Amino acid sequence: MTHSQRILRLNFWMTNLFLVIIGMFFLTTRLHAPVGVTLGLVIFNSVMLYFQLWVITHRFGVKKIQGLYFVDDEREQAIALRVHNACMTTLIYSIYGLIIVVFLLMADWGLTIQTFGDIILTLLLLVLFSSNCQYYYLWRKYDHA
Repeated sequence: MTHSQRILRLNFWMTNLFLVIIGMFFLTTRLHAPVGVTLGLVIFNSVMLYFQLWVITHRFGVKKIQGLYFVDDEREQAIALRVHNACMTTLIYSIYGLIIVVFLLMADWGLTIQTFGDIILTLLLLVLFSSNCQYYYLWRKYDHA
């Protein structure tokens, strides 16, 4: 497994874990969980993000995290730009879909503000999760081609 593939795999799993923790955070606020549970999720997320940064800088030897820091050569840069283009197009279409859902939900469905927000947040988390999966899938697809 190449250097870029290892960084990409780490980022994929850590982002998925991050999104699950964010979803649990929204769930705990909705269910009025004790403050300790919410604080524990925030601390866990912070430690997890620090761990990801530590692994990328120390284990993978990345000196500066900016732009396409995980690519090693022109071939991987071309793959990354191709994947970014496809993912950004999908995200734009997803945002359009979320806007349509917002306008549809604003009709008289009898939703409370809390329920309306929960629906939008759930859809947003699903969009982010699917975008992360799409990025990983397309990278592996174009890398093997």
